[in-house]
Amino acid sequence: MISMSDKLDGIKVQRSVKTTLNSGEVVTANMTIDYTGSTIKDVAQGDARQRIIDGQKQWRKMSKTEFEEKVNGKTLLASTIGMKVKSEAEVRAEMKANYDSASVEGKKEIIEMLQGRVSN
Repeated sequence: MISMSDKLDGIKVQRSVKTTLNSGEVVTANMTIDYTGSTIKDVAQGDARQRIIDGQKQWRKMSKTEFEEKVNGKTLLASTIGMKVKSEAEVRAEMKANYDSASVEGKKEIIEMLQGRVSN
């Protein structure tokens, strides 16, 4: 079982970053970020900060009421933060379109998934 305190020893990510220095010069750096000693929780917290910044781009477009209904107090799926926040009507229309275009087996899976959400 995975724990938030599990270490990410040996996990490395290569990145190339472009930065404008205070002098005005633009420099590019190739680097490797080594996560040795970091925990899953450490990385998730850093990721959450960036996702919130990404989300604020969409949230600023909302009314206070819409923000309260869709964001405040909600559990947000990390992979969707920063995407356009859909209205309830848009979500329902998308779900209906997905269902209508699904195979018979796909429709059964959608129904089972929805039943699981209701019973859990």
